[in-house]
Amino acid sequence: MSDSCPAGCPVKCMIIIVNRGKSEKIIEQLRAKNIMASFVLPAHGTATAKWQNLLGLGDTKKDVIITIINKDLVGDVFGALHDEMGIGEPGQGVAFTVNINSIGGKRLLNYCMGKVEE
Repeated sequence: MSDSCPAGCPVKCMIIIVNRGKSEKIIEQLRAKNIMASFVLPAHGTATAKWQNLLGLGDTKKDVIITIINKDLVGDVFGALHDEMGIGEPGQGVAFTVNINSIGGKRLLNYCMGKVEE
């Protein structure tokens, strides 16, 4: 069962795609901001050599980091990813958010927002 967020969900799903091996440092940065709900998936890019050159991409082995964050932290997290990891610069990775319309339970929502239940 999921709880609807009619007034706008207070969390967003952030997806970060980086070259394989860079995810550990990003996870450390997220945890430093009290963002604990993060998952790393190994992936493999499928761009042709022509597109790789055009987009400034190197290795096709990637890590996809999926995390749920408080929407109020999105700007700070994007800024930190850019400043500390170069995310958004050619060949360094990309990050984007996806709206969440509902979430399964108040306890999960609070965890994703960094609130600890006693």
